[in-house]
Amino acid sequence: MVIETTSQLLGTQPSDQETFVVGVAGRVMALDPDDPGRPSIADLEADMRHLPPPPVGDDGEPEAEPIRTGFYRDDKARLCLRDYQIKGFLKEACSSKRVDAGAASAKLAAHRKWIDRLVFVWPEYIPLDYAPDRGPTDYGRPMRGQTARGERIAIATSERLLPPVRATFEVEVLPGPVSRAMLDEWLAYGRYQGLLQWRSGGNGRFRVVSIEPVEAEAIEA
Repeated sequence: MVIETTSQLLGTQPSDQETFVVGVAGRVMALDPDDPGRPSIADLEADMRHLPPPPVGDDGEPEAEPIRTGFYRDDKARLCLRDYQIKGFLKEACSSKRVDAGAASAKLAAHRKWIDRLVFVWPEYIPLDYAPDRGPTDYGRPMRGQTARGERIAIATSERLLPPVRATFEVEVLPGPVSRAMLDEWLAYGRYQGLLQWRSGGNGRFRVVSIEPVEAEAIEA
């Protein structure tokens, strides 16, 4: 299938490896070692190789100022989405659609479990297709937070791609309670709430450009 953004898309991954280790990897390592879904050290090291590069100053040297978030890179240095980011969107969309008694998704109990077990996205790294004038550029926005000294405001900076940006990927649904009607509902929800960073503020919205059904036999081949 092909999707196309209708609003700006903001990267989510820290460009600073130390931040990644302390934040993302730190939370992962706190998980139960016997959890089969717990990523391994090798998985985390592979993720670090695909983090966005740090920002550089006019002198070409990495900047120490403020940490920003960006897009994953694949082995060809192309900006990418990750498969798990699409699955995360599908879970979020299903959660929202289940409150509609007339929606197909309302019939899917324990929806997160079924999406985890039956819905798979390929490839792992999904290249983003965009014109050169669409970015990436840096986008700063104020972030408010409560501290022991009262409210503080900081500037959060993210890599940004302006629309339209396209992504092409496959969604494979194994036999079970997840139907095509449900999948269509989830993808249509991208019109209202999208992908990646600050999506609650209207960023990352998208529309479905095309869906080409593929039979299971063709996928196995």
